[in-house]
Amino acid sequence: MTLSAPLSSYALFRTEIPEETLDALIAQGAKFVPLIDGEDLAGAALVNGTEVHFVAAPHWRGGKLGSRRVIRGFLAGLLADSELGFLTTRVQNSSKNEHDFVTRIGFVPTWSDGFQTFFMLHELPFTRATK
Repeated sequence: MTLSAPLSSYALFRTEIPEETLDALIAQGAKFVPLIDGEDLAGAALVNGTEVHFVAAPHWRGGKLGSRRVIRGFLAGLLADSELGFLTTRVQNSSKNEHDFVTRIGFVPTWSDGFQTFFMLHELPFTRATK
């Protein structure tokens, strides 16, 4: 697969996932969902069925994607498009930063196989309490 400038969702994921793995996921039907801020690619999700994985553009890492409004809006679209009304993801147990990120945006741990922890999101995070 060819990369093009400006930065694409594929190029973002290539910084985190080996090309062969990424191409195999695409061949299985995975799709990219870009997170655009203005005209800037801030991040992307790679969605395969209900499973989703996230990556932030390098200049958006370190908390810049932390806006509840941005995260809630992005997840709303992903949940609406979900085949079964929920999203799942998994994180290697050795990756504390990724574990913290997915729990911060509303994913709840469901189980662990000793190497990875699996998470589910079935409702939008950051819901305001009704009065």
